[in-house]
Amino acid sequence: MAGDQSGFHVIDVTNPAAPRRVGGYSGSTFALRLAVSGDHVFVADGAIQILDVSDPAAPRRVGDDGWSGDAGAVAVVGDYVYLADNNAGLRVLSFADALECRLCCGQRSGTAGD
Repeated sequence: MAGDQSGFHVIDVTNPAAPRRVGGYSGSTFALRLAVSGDHVFVADGAIQILDVSDPAAPRRVGDDGWSGDAGAVAVVGDYVYLADNNAGLRVLSFADALECRLCCGQRSGTAGD
C-alpha cells in the first residue's frame, strides 16, 4: 500500500475482515503510487524507489531510477516500468534486474524520446 507521507506498507489481507500491517519502508520521502513485479515493488515518490519484498516483513531498497523528477504514477508491464512525471511526461525504464534500472526512452528535458 502506498501511504503517502507514511511510506510504503505491506498489508496481509489473508483475512479480509482483519487486514494487518506486516512490514513497510519509509524511505526517502513519501509513497504516492506503486506497481508490483514479482518480488519487486516500484514506489513513485517523485523518483522511483525499487524495493525487494521477498521478505514482506522487511522490505529493502535495492535501487532507484536516478531521477529527481516529479513521478506521480507508475506501472510495470513485462520488462518495462512506465512513469507519469508531472513535469517530464511519460518516461519508460527498462529493467532486467532491479539493480540495473536505467532510463530507456524519454529525455530529461521533458520531451518525448524515441
